[in-house]
Amino acid sequence: MKKLVTLLVFLFLFGFSSMCAANDPPAKTSTTIPFATKTDQPGSERILPQKLLKDTGEVLTSPKHWDTANWNRFLLLGGFTYLTYKNDSHIQNWFQEKRSKNTNNIANVGNAFPVVGAAYLTGAYFLGNQQQRALAVNGLESMGIAVLSTEVIHLATNRKRPDGKKDSFPSSHTAAAFALATVIADEYGDDDKSVPFLAYGLATLTAYGRLNDNRHWGSDVVAGALIGHYTAKTVGKINGSRNVRVQPYIHSDQKGMVISKQF
Repeated sequence: MKKLVTLLVFLFLFGFSSMCAANDPPAKTSTTIPFATKTDQPGSERILPQKLLKDTGEVLTSPKHWDTANWNRFLLLGGFTYLTYKNDSHIQNWFQEKRSKNTNNIANVGNAFPVVGAAYLTGAYFLGNQQQRALAVNGLESMGIAVLSTEVIHLATNRKRPDGKKDSFPSSHTAAAFALATVIADEYGDDDKSVPFLAYGLATLTAYGRLNDNRHWGSDVVAGALIGHYTAKTVGKINGSRNVRVQPYIHSDQKGMVISKQF
């Protein structure tokens, strides 16, 4: 039974990652609001405290805009998270039984992904060109809001980790990793189709690392992955919508409105 449940968790993480990689609309060709913020508007590629607070509020209150399909998806994913929760001890035992020097090395790669990614985005924010700064804003905002959201849930749940420490549900590392992967996939996926699979694959390794190192339960990483991906998508839409300009058009006897989007 525990092997079956563990396999289901693996299939979910890999399946979720593959689905995101294959189905997420590329930023440059999307017919909806693109993920990446590429604009010439002065100051749009800066992270300001008031902007961060406003965006955090919009992410947290975004479910009020969900339609029936969104709520059905939420219930389905929530149900799988609950199923994982009910089998957390089986999953933990399986990972610890299989733990070895090799699995620890793999876990180290996954654990480093969000840290290295955050460092890269910070460098891009201060030293990069306009497009790189816009990417950094999306990435750092998404990771920050995702981690903040998990910390709030930590306070509410107060769940202990498998190793006895607190702040277990959901996994902040996994949330940050999937937020980062989503930003990278949506920004570069149109140029190179392999990028989304690589990005989400590394994020999955982060989830694997948290389980291998006995730092989190299975349901922690599942919830963290969902929070990270959703947060990054929502932040991308928020930032993208701010680059839509509506301007009056007056020429001779013609009048109207011009809607433009900058890339």
